[in-house]
Amino acid sequence: MVRTGVQELMLKLLGDAEFKRQITTQIVLSYRTLAMANLRNSMRGQGGELLTPMLGVLTIQLFTVPSITLAAVQQDDLVGVLLDTLTAKLQVLGPRGFSPFHR
Repeated sequence: MVRTGVQELMLKLLGDAEFKRQITTQIVLSYRTLAMANLRNSMRGQGGELLTPMLGVLTIQLFTVPSITLAAVQQDDLVGVLLDTLTAKLQVLGPRGFSPFHR
């Protein structure tokens, strides 16, 4: 019940350009931490996706707006964050990488 209310509020707030910009900045700042926590949980067999479906909805709503994406790239170093996260994941996974057949 509360979760649904929070989700509805978040979706309504997405109409506000300043809110979109601020939430995008927070997602970019938190991305590596969340991605690495998901990877660690997955490697432990815990699954436990920390990136909730709501966050997926939010990122689609945010990163499909060209002005928001451009600001994230220029001001929040979005590309650097994504490359840094990918590099960190590859270091953890090692030479076997993402293949499910080489465990």
